[in-house]
Amino acid sequence: MSRHNTLFAAFLLGTAILATAAFADEPSAASSAPAATTNYTAFNATVRGGETIGDYQIHRAFLTLGTNQIVFTIPTGFFMDASNPGKIVLTDPDSNYFITVRVLGRPTTEAGAEADYYRGTALNRFPQAKITSQTSQFAANHSGPCFDMQWLTANGGAQSARIAFVPCAAGVLEFSILTRTPNFKTAQTYLTVLMTSVLSNETGKIVIIPQPPYS
Repeated sequence: MSRHNTLFAAFLLGTAILATAAFADEPSAASSAPAATTNYTAFNATVRGGETIGDYQIHRAFLTLGTNQIVFTIPTGFFMDASNPGKIVLTDPDSNYFITVRVLGRPTTEAGAEADYYRGTALNRFPQAKITSQTSQFAANHSGPCFDMQWLTANGGAQSARIAFVPCAAGVLEFSILTRTPNFKTAQTYLTVLMTSVLSNETGKIVIIPQPPYS
């Protein structure tokens, strides 16, 4: 068994403990944030090894939702927990960054109300947070709203998150990353790199172009 697979197996065995520690400082679910009804879509997720660059092998996540397929590159060194059929969680070895990927059902909102819907969903995901900025992010040739958020934990520590919602043929792709505020700039880079790697079979068979072999 390769070193990466050994570490990956060990990570899955410790998922319950890791999740408890990782989100101990995450806001409570109780909040006065605007209500947003979210229908999650279950999917099958697997990890496949790809090309080798230097001493590291690229790993990609493959998500299957009925006839829809989505692929993205896992950030270097991150581990993937796919034990929950409604989401996957990617975590770095030092437990500083937590990326979550979900697929949501299309919102049943009135025309023109989507922005408020996604804003409410973001605030419900991180109930104690305040939105500090709103932009647009791209994934799989689609774009959607993205929110940067910040809050203080009960212990006085500053936490930050970025969450993006990208509508596509499979539903609404939700990407988020959670970290301590001092690490937020690096966190944004991780999430952007992941999102720009997303491919789907919306317009045909997925074709993966290997990354160049840097030495």
